[in-house]
Amino acid sequence: LTFIQTNNGSNDYEINGTGTAVFDGTNIQTTGTVTSVVNMSNMTSFSMTSGSMNNIGTVTFGTSQAITRVSFNDITTFNTGASTFTNNVLSNITTANISTAASGCTFNSVTTPNVTAALTSCAFNESGEVDISTGGGTLTTCSFTNSTAAIGLTVADLDDIDDLTFTGDNTSHAVDVGTISANTTRTWNHTVVSGYAGTNQASNASSTPGDSEVI
Repeated sequence: LTFIQTNNGSNDYEINGTGTAVFDGTNIQTTGTVTSVVNMSNMTSFSMTSGSMNNIGTVTFGTSQAITRVSFNDITTFNTGASTFTNNVLSNITTANISTAASGCTFNSVTTPNVTAALTSCAFNESGEVDISTGGGTLTTCSFTNSTAAIGLTVADLDDIDDLTFTGDNTSHAVDVGTISANTTRTWNHTVVSGYAGTNQASNASSTPGDSEVI
């Protein structure tokens, strides 16, 4: 399904509905200069398996919807809603609002990844900072590769992350853990592959902007 720019008339396109729909291997895309919205949040029942959405302005899913093995490319604003979100790939996304539990997903070149849910076995590649310090998100067995931000991940509590892997390019910090009070113990069970320097052990250990320490 392709929405194209026309020489006359409106170039505004929207897919929405209130009933039931199943997309299996469906590909939706736009060409030229158009305004496009895919809003499935009001659907009574909706699922999408495989297929793709390409060059869409805004994509929004809703409650109890199943999105599996779909490729999303060149999206301005992406909203998972409260869907089941599994094994999907998001590439070249300006803002991705991940507000539902997701697993096995890959985020490539996501400028602003807003994570407020539990993510398992997901990968962030060349993406902006993931900040779960205030939104209630958790990360388990996820990976970060070559973050484009000064800090790859910000957390309020190291208990919110488990078994992560970090690969850097010597231009950013891996994790910002904020201020840890004296005589407080925190567990670090994460893997640093390369691209980060160690943080000095000291009572006043800190990182300097512009370097590339782990913490």
